Amino acid sequence: MAHDPIDVEVGINIRQARNAVGVSQSDLAKALGMTFQQVQKYEKGTNRVSVATLVRTARTLGVSASTLLPPDGPAIHSPAMLNTLSATRGADILVEAFSRIPNAKTRRIVLDLVATLATTVAHDDKVEA
Repeated sequence: MAHDPIDVEVGINIRQARNAVGVSQSDLAKALGMTFQQVQKYEKGTNRVSVATLVRTARTLGVSASTLLPPDGPAIHSPAMLNTLSATRGADILVEAFSRIPNAKTRRIVLDLVATLATTVAHDDKVEA
């Protein structure tokens, strides 16, 4: 059975937030009252994280629960988005570099910057045409 891409992304965000504050899977599991294997399953997207566990995890790691959720917007795993990415020169480099940013707040700033640039450039192109 394939893992739900959203569960996988939530797991990645949990792992990145955990690593950013230097907490081990075992320490996080202990703080949440579960086994480290359960934390591993959450981080791999194998098991879905309940809302209550997501909020407790965020509080334990000192981040907002929204930090652990995927950003709003089109799903990157959709066929249309994958086609767009594969057809856009340099998108693979951007996605790969973005995935290495460990801090969720920094990732949000980069997303906001790219969205602003895309809107501004698209608007400027229309004005000049």
